[in-house]
Amino acid sequence: MLSDNISKLEQEIAEKEGKLQSLKEERTKMANEPISMKVARVLHDILCHSNHTDGCDWMYKGDNTYAKRFYSNMSATFLKNLGNRGNNFTEREILDIVESLYETKKNNRVK
Repeated sequence: MLSDNISKLEQEIAEKEGKLQSLKEERTKMANEPISMKVARVLHDILCHSNHTDGCDWMYKGDNTYAKRFYSNMSATFLKNLGNRGNNFTEREILDIVESLYETKKNNRVK
């Protein structure tokens, strides 16, 4: 009985260590993404109103989904327009701007 419990705990630990490794790899990938993809992510979070079960393909594997192309193009246009206006924002400042838009949307939902 005790050995069964220990085996189950060891199995659970191994599963969680695998999940932790996966999360670390995802974090590294996101941290190393170009600014355009980081902005595209936030724009998607702000603007997408689709059902993410079958209406939006953002969560699908691969980088060539319709939603990723759409929001990447929107992000490129956004960044180009910032630059065309003579703005010299740092990456962190740009992310702060778009993330503040997300927070504004999230905190001002009609109830």
